[in-house]
Amino acid sequence: MMIEVKDAIRDFRKELREQHELNREQHELNRREHELNRASAERLDAKHARTQKEVEQEMRNSRTVTREVIAEMRELREESRRHFEASNGALVDLAAEIRSWGGGAAPAA
Repeated sequence: MMIEVKDAIRDFRKELREQHELNREQHELNRREHELNRASAERLDAKHARTQKEVEQEMRNSRTVTREVIAEMRELREESRRHFEASNGALVDLAAEIRSWGGGAAPAA
């Protein structure tokens, strides 16, 4: 049983590392979105020098990019949720295993 606990802890740590990586990816997407929004704002500030048609096309392009970033963020959020649920399940199982030991002493492996 002690080996099972060690395996559960190892698996949980792996899930945490994966969650950390997902968080980093989410941060990178947020950074990219911020850059896109800033660039879009800069382009829109210069719109007085362009025709209305050019401005509308840039806005359509900007919205398309934003939709793509949002879709990526939603996918990452869903993956993050699945990893969290798996990690949480592993912790619940580990806690149940530890409680089943009774007096707190781990059974011999």
